[in-house]
Amino acid sequence: MKRLMLIAMLTLAPLSVHAENPLALEDAEIDKATRAMEEAAKNLTNILGLVLRSIPQYEMPVVLPNGDILIKRVQKNEQPPATQEPDSSKI
Repeated sequence: MKRLMLIAMLTLAPLSVHAENPLALEDAEIDKATRAMEEAAKNLTNILGLVLRSIPQYEMPVVLPNGDILIKRVQKNEQPPATQEPDSSKI
């Protein structure tokens, strides 16, 4: 009889732990899922930023005298011609 009681107590002991705090496991799983969602949102934000930077930028449209509409693309690395200095080694 003592053995039967010991086996029953050892078998049911883990169940009593969950019975005391059934939400502890769920809270841990929710926290883990929340962290995963936050990380995914950060990655998505970074990816969207890269996509938006890859879209070309344009200047305001200009209507020419003959009716044509000219829309110039803005070059990111382009320097204005006035600021470029001539190469002194070629002179």
